[in-house]
Amino acid sequence: MTESIRVFCSHSSIDKPRVKEVAVRLAAAGIDPWVDAWEIAPGDDIVARINQGLADCRVGLVFFSKATMEKPWVRKEVSTLTYQAIEDGKPVIPVMLDPDAPIPELLRPSARVAGEDLDRLIDAIYGRSDRPRPAPPRTTAPERRFRNRLEEPEPGRVRVSALLDGERHAEAAATLGPQLRHTYQEFLAASLPGVNRRSFQEAARQRERDLLDRLGEALGRGLLPGVVGRELAAALDRTAAAGEVLSLESEATPALPPLPFDAIRLPDGRLPALEPGVRVLRRGIGLGTEPPPLLPAPLRILVAIGAPDEDTTSGAVLDYERELQTILDAVDQARRYGNAEVKILEVGQPDQIRRVLLERSYHVLYISGHGRAGRIELEDEDGRAVVVNPPRN
Repeated sequence: MTESIRVFCSHSSIDKPRVKEVAVRLAAAGIDPWVDAWEIAPGDDIVARINQGLADCRVGLVFFSKATMEKPWVRKEVSTLTYQAIEDGKPVIPVMLDPDAPIPELLRPSARVAGEDLDRLIDAIYGRSDRPRPAPPRTTAPERRFRNRLEEPEPGRVRVSALLDGERHAEAAATLGPQLRHTYQEFLAASLPGVNRRSFQEAARQRERDLLDRLGEALGRGLLPGVVGRELAAALDRTAAAGEVLSLESEATPALPPLPFDAIRLPDGRLPALEPGVRVLRRGIGLGTEPPPLLPAPLRILVAIGAPDEDTTSGAVLDYERELQTILDAVDQARRYGNAEVKILEVGQPDQIRRVLLERSYHVLYISGHGRAGRIELEDEDGRAVVVNPPRN
């Protein structure tokens, strides 16, 4: 017969009714909870009984409420359980009765579970996961790389190179002529049709019919000239016939406009980005490719909203309160249990954003504001519009 897992339930006496409810559910799941009210009889040596419970338990549960760390007995139990976790590897699980309850520093890195999330708590005690069993690994298809590299050796001249698996296959002069620039500007200036009586998908399809097709054709003519376009078409044919994967990489110097390379169409009408087995990557030349260092938990989000006063901008008034609420709602549960932090800047001012990022690292920088090609509109401390352009090499 398998022995039940013994768990020590450390808690404040004020929280005993709630802890007993959880302990009853644990017992029903085959787990043996140590709760002082059930383990210490009149006349028992209290210290000896608690010491024995701490020694016998395989898992420590600390039930945190706003009153927990005010109780000296609980503080001693938490210290012992933390020591056992560090020295003996005995698991300690913080159970949050109050979402904003204070947590001792040594337990702050531990993932927490809500007091009402008993199924998750039981799985954690048993060391179970609802992660599905993986199917047998699939055979990895061979991958080839087609790199479309755009450079501007001098203003007005664009050179495009086609590299297949790192070897240069073709080179030609490209053109960003008036027709391509006009189509690109038309695309940027357009907005989705009204969606009151139509679904978003229908509106998106209409936009693609009206603009993306024309833009893709113009990009194909301008950026896949002659032999370069033929090399890409041949690479698509070969990888499709062989069941391979084609990594289509578009590279451009920062001096060139941020063209949507994934919309490019070949002369035969094919859209490479939508071909089976093709994945599209975009990179800037000379910007560096070193990945940033990994940041520890919790998830940290920095939010900056560019909402200048109405009389200083030509843009429509942003509903930034709704936007901020959407962000907060998305991470609400994570924030309540200390697994996410959101910092909202009072002013979406460029220098303030830079200063905050230098003071601390964030996983996500969320910037919202009106924008056009190559620029975004933020604000200064007096509510005036500030136009920010990307740096040019």
